[in-house]
Amino acid sequence: MLEDLTQLGRIKRRVQNHPVAALILFGGAVVIGLGQVAGAFKSHELLQRPPATADTARVGRKPGSQDIPRTEGSRAPTLRPKATVFQASASVQSVAFSANGQRLAYNEGGTISVVDLATGQLQFSFLGDMDNEHLLVRAMSFSPDGQWLAVGGNDGNVKLFEATSGRLAKTMRGHVDWVTAVAFSRDGRVVSGSDDQTVRIWSTETATAVRILKGHTGFVTGVAFSPDGLRVSSTGYEGTVKVWEANTGALVWSVAGHPKPANSVAFSPDGRVVASASEDETIKLWDARNGTLLRTLSGHPTGIGPGRPKRNPSVDHLAFDPGGKWLASTGGNAVALWNGNSGVLLQTLIGHTDFIRCLAISPDGHWLASGDQSNVIRLWFR
Repeated sequence: MLEDLTQLGRIKRRVQNHPVAALILFGGAVVIGLGQVAGAFKSHELLQRPPATADTARVGRKPGSQDIPRTEGSRAPTLRPKATVFQASASVQSVAFSANGQRLAYNEGGTISVVDLATGQLQFSFLGDMDNEHLLVRAMSFSPDGQWLAVGGNDGNVKLFEATSGRLAKTMRGHVDWVTAVAFSRDGRVVSGSDDQTVRIWSTETATAVRILKGHTGFVTGVAFSPDGLRVSSTGYEGTVKVWEANTGALVWSVAGHPKPANSVAFSPDGRVVASASEDETIKLWDARNGTLLRTLSGHPTGIGPGRPKRNPSVDHLAFDPGGKWLASTGGNAVALWNGNSGVLLQTLIGHTDFIRCLAISPDGHWLASGDQSNVIRLWFR
């Protein structure tokens, strides 16, 4: 049964070319709050970028203004974005903010572009994936010290690029299939997940895997370091959620948390909660110590437009904001805001008209970015 599920998933992801994108920090799709929402987010005005050339990204477009309706929840923030967007030139699978929150990186197929948020200027673009058949970056993460941008993609390698120039510095080899998720620890290690069903922890100094974690029976869809760097969590296409000791590789706990594929995972900023998102249309919060289920969040909004699901959508991405007041998630083409303590849906953000593939929040919590299947990237600010 698991082999059949894995094979069906591989066909679905490779033929439709709509894989579950890797976990990132926060989102312009759904946001879940663990407490009182502090401050409202609005869309950023169109970044003024230079005219597109052969080696630069396309200039964004601004289709007009659109207010965001309020929904359930007694403390719902008022978000009134103006539907400002970038229109990327190729498949968008990942967005990431720099450590200082001043730059945004996003992929366009196998190319990565980095823009300055204050000026809107394209700083540089570079090739991030070297697959022989289909160039595609699937995951990115900036290091906390601002030195590196870790990139995973179809070529199966984890690459370290200089964050200020885009120069390829190191290539970490070991995975034998797509790299679907990457994340940094606070001390600079990298964890990656792959369609080869393994999780690997890398030393950025030696560019070698110091731990190879095996146990998933499906694609690894999400990875995350705990805030103290002592543990790693991962999710798999088979529906399991796992937590490992980062230093020894020992499995701490594993739960068959979802009856359908689990798509992403995140630790809360205090390290006490592990959150997982799934195609079963739910988000589940687990006790990080032992895997006890704390709460299930369901009823994810679907969004608008012709790409809107006819039922509750698969929840594809999630993450906690740096202050621990929200949990971010995406489903369909909607962005939702939840209170994680009560499970109440606070607000739905409407803007995307196609399935959202990626999301991120800046380390200072002031910026959000989300990208969809139509290669539209939206920026939100608080």
